[in-house]
Amino acid sequence: MENVMPSSMPTRSSGRSRSSRGERRVLSLLFCDVVSSTSLAEQFDPEEWVDIMNEAFEHMTAPILRYEGTVGKFTGDGLMAFFGAPVSHEDDPERAVRAGLEILDGINELRESVRQDYGQDFNVRIGINTGLVVVGDVGSSAVTEYTAMGDAVNVAARMEQTA
Repeated sequence: MENVMPSSMPTRSSGRSRSSRGERRVLSLLFCDVVSSTSLAEQFDPEEWVDIMNEAFEHMTAPILRYEGTVGKFTGDGLMAFFGAPVSHEDDPERAVRAGLEILDGINELRESVRQDYGQDFNVRIGINTGLVVVGDVGSSAVTEYTAMGDAVNVAARMEQTA
């Protein structure tokens, strides 16, 4: 089932034309990042930190891809993913939650490894929200990325920050 909003739906664009680069959809958005990453990164050599983060990203992305989500962007110490674009499923919200739960479960091995090897507590937090966004290529004429924008994205990010 496509979660595409009809083009006749009113927009809050104050008369401006809608972007030809994106489409309105209901997506489930997942944000995941490392708790206290700035202070944690200070405790490591930069190469060690990159190794730890790359392993963390493996644990974060695998469930997202398994549930047919899209990794929209990496954010330094985390990522934003969405379910419902470019392919949508009737159960996209459930897929997002299941991916989030698997991320939390899968990161435990890395948490224990970091604790044993470095004496540091490593953990992630997740925020998930479902709502109307514009999804598509966003950026400049020189550089674009496939991403989602809208208040539903902001709410998911705030939920992750307070988790």
